[in-house]
This record gives sequence, C-alpha cells and structure tokens, in this order.
Amino acid sequence: MALTKNRVTGLVSLIVGIIYFIATKNLPESAVSDPIGPRAFPYIISVLMIIVGLALVLKREKLTEKNKAVIFKLPEEKELVRDIAYTCVAGVVFGLILEPVGYLISTLMFMTALMFITNGRRILYNLSIGLVFSLTTYGLFFGLLDVSLPRGVLSF
Repeated sequence: MALTKNRVTGLVSLIVGIIYFIATKNLPESAVSDPIGPRAFPYIISVLMIIVGLALVLKREKLTEKNKAVIFKLPEEKELVRDIAYTCVAGVVFGLILEPVGYLISTLMFMTALMFITNGRRILYNLSIGLVFSLTTYGLFFGLLDVSLPRGVLSF
C-alpha cells in the first residue's frame, strides 16, 4: 500500500474523527428534554470523518509523481513549516483564551493572527477581516441560531 496524499489525508481524518467521537462522549446531557441533545451534531460529524477517512485510506490508486505523499524538506520549506507552527500555536492560544476572554475578542484575535500568517503585513485589511468574521459568526450563532457563546469580559 503506497503512501499517497489521499491516504495521509484519510489517516488524519480517521484519527481526528476517532478523537472527536471519544471527546463527544464527555459532553453534558441536555437539561431540557431535547430528543436530539447537544451530542447529535458532533457524533454525526465524527462518524462522517471516520467514514471519509476510511474511504480515503482504503481507496485503490496507483502511486504517481502527482499523488505521492508530501514530504517536507525543512531547508526548502522553512516558511511553510513556520506558518504551520504559527497556525497551531494560534489555535491552541484561541482554545485557551476562549472562555475567559469571550468569543468576540478571542475570535477577532485568532482570525487576525491567521490573516497575518497567511496574508502578510496588511494591517488594516487583516484587522477588518478578523472583525467582520468575528461579528458575523457571532451574529449568526448567537442572534440567528440562539447558540450561547462564551461572553468573557464582554458579558452583555
């Protein structure tokens, strides 16, 4: 079995799907008599990730130059590896500050950081994308879907 891009993606999807499935078991039961409950959507996502991951891993394909797995050559790919590391750090920091700081501020910081990582030093543009994204998603989830998001320091 050759290590292709599809198999690597499938393995990652499979591993994340299994972790997500296990983590979903730790979600609290719904206090309201909701027949679906808060676990339904995460279970659906995790099962779909596992199915897609298995399909990609088990897919029969010949190894070609186009589909062989990407191997990072650190001297040649320093910027890419650095950007991946910065993105991982930004994601961890976002997860740590989400509850105490709140959704709006932490999402603004996270999206702005990602824009700086991927888009360079366009300060006003990066800040505006971060602001529009955080306000739009907050409006959709809190206002339209009535999903409670962490309020943090902006408890309104």
